[in-house]
Amino acid sequence: MSLDSNTMRDFYKSFGLDAWTSEFIGHAMALYVDDSYLDKPAREPIQRIILYVRSMARFGKSPYIFPRYGLNELPERFSRVSAVYGGLHALNTPLQEVVYVGGKMTGVKILHPETKAEVTINTKTLIADPTYFLGDSTKIRQVGKVVRAICIINHQIEGLAGVDSAQIIIPASQMSRKNGTLPHKYGVVGDLLMYSRCIHLHGQLYKLQGCSGGLLYRLCVYHR
Repeated sequence: MSLDSNTMRDFYKSFGLDAWTSEFIGHAMALYVDDSYLDKPAREPIQRIILYVRSMARFGKSPYIFPRYGLNELPERFSRVSAVYGGLHALNTPLQEVVYVGGKMTGVKILHPETKAEVTINTKTLIADPTYFLGDSTKIRQVGKVVRAICIINHQIEGLAGVDSAQIIIPASQMSRKNGTLPHKYGVVGDLLMYSRCIHLHGQLYKLQGCSGGLLYRLCVYHR
């Protein structure tokens, strides 16, 4: 078996794994949101699975690292790593313009945080939120919609008694959907707060009430 020529479906079949086990590995460990990975080379999925297992072995209860003092810690940590390798971070700095030469992106223009002079930064790669390119249909295209929901429920979810927080992954195939759903449950005084997200709604988010039971309040936010 080759990681580059054989698919993940081939590997599942060679190990004799049933559909339930394959779904658990692909969605709960490799964290794929749909089943398209099954027919692609197995290298990336297996690398994801190895990372998950190693992280569990290292950190114990969870393979994830959560910021202790909020999400603001993330850009701070990235800035520190960048500085170690000679990079610079300009946080909270408005982007003035994306520079193109011959139709190819070559850099960005920003205002210097201190002097406010316009500075051009040359780069080969730009990773940016789509809102930076609004109004230019040649640069962005809609590939889907995301709905996020915050639900307040009045009882423990089955199987999670005594757990402060948890992640529940519902594979797409179990919801008759193309994409899976990632509900998260957080403990709150008196009641429970469950945060959920899925790609496109089509009424499927309401199926989450089957696992959450008594629903006191639900707030949905749509990202187009």
